[in-house]
Amino acid sequence: MAVVGTARLGATTVCPRDDGWRQFHEQFGLNRNEYDNYLDGTANAYLLHLTTVNRLNEPLPLHHLREQAPFRPPQSFRYIAAGDPAGLRDLVAA
Repeated sequence: MAVVGTARLGATTVCPRDDGWRQFHEQFGLNRNEYDNYLDGTANAYLLHLTTVNRLNEPLPLHHLREQAPFRPPQSFRYIAAGDPAGLRDLVAA
């Protein structure tokens, strides 16, 4: 229920599930069983390569963002938009 960090999307890879594991598993931070469970029922993996990853010193609570403007948190990632709360926009340099 808080923003804990920011990152920029550097690239994406779409590949068969097994290829994704074979090429990138050392970077995932999860084991093969977790990977397979997450992708259960899919043929392909859609992998997001992040750059400029920054952990915030203090989490930015969701209720603070909602006090500034209407805000709906993403389920995985989303781009910052001009209509987002200033507290969120300020985290990412233009």
